[in-house]
Amino acid sequence: MPTHLVPVTIGQFTGRDLHELFAPVLAHAATDPEVASIHPGLTVIACEIERGVFYAAGSDRYTLGITRRQLPDDQPATEGDIAVPATLLRRVLAGIRRRDKVTMDMDSGGLTITLADEIGLTFRIPASPLPFLIPWRTFLGDKLRATGTPLTSPVMLNPSLLTRFNAATRGGLPLELRRVPGDDRAPVLVICGSHFVGLIAPMSSQPQSMPPGWDPDAEASWFTACPARDVKPAPRRQRKVA
Repeated sequence: MPTHLVPVTIGQFTGRDLHELFAPVLAHAATDPEVASIHPGLTVIACEIERGVFYAAGSDRYTLGITRRQLPDDQPATEGDIAVPATLLRRVLAGIRRRDKVTMDMDSGGLTITLADEIGLTFRIPASPLPFLIPWRTFLGDKLRATGTPLTSPVMLNPSLLTRFNAATRGGLPLELRRVPGDDRAPVLVICGSHFVGLIAPMSSQPQSMPPGWDPDAEASWFTACPARDVKPAPRRQRKVA
């Protein structure tokens, strides 16, 4: 991607929308001092624009999180990427209430978040000289296609119920999730070491039962956004410049 960006308005939305855009990726940025000292490129959040979509990504090499948001139709057809310090972005979010109205802009120098109040308070998050360490598009694209076969059928799990199993871990033991093959309605078995076993019921995958924002075709769109190394992306559609 080119590094020079024409200034772009990512969107005008609520503070809640802003938190929902960045909180899921900030959770994956490196905070351990030892990891940060060895791989400082894991202490930043990648912010990218491609094909009219804004992406944010964070990783500490153990986990990876990516969010995306469609740009307004009146924005210029530009592409590029920057990285911003995760610590600074986290501090800015802490000062923005969910009910606030905000506008976020991005350019080569960083992110600008402006509150729509009588003062017009503006937060400037300068771009970091450190590049984001993980080439997430090719990495994720390769992993999605590693087996050469489609991904297995999904299991819909309530994230608030998953946290109930945190207390089952001891000494860093992992949680093992298993289910009956071919039965999407069967409870998922949760095992930790030899001392714990539990079950978690899956959510219904019927469209009428899912909350707003569920996209049954999301997997396919992520495949398009993350081509494998030997797959060339489709030609870019020219967007109108306001």
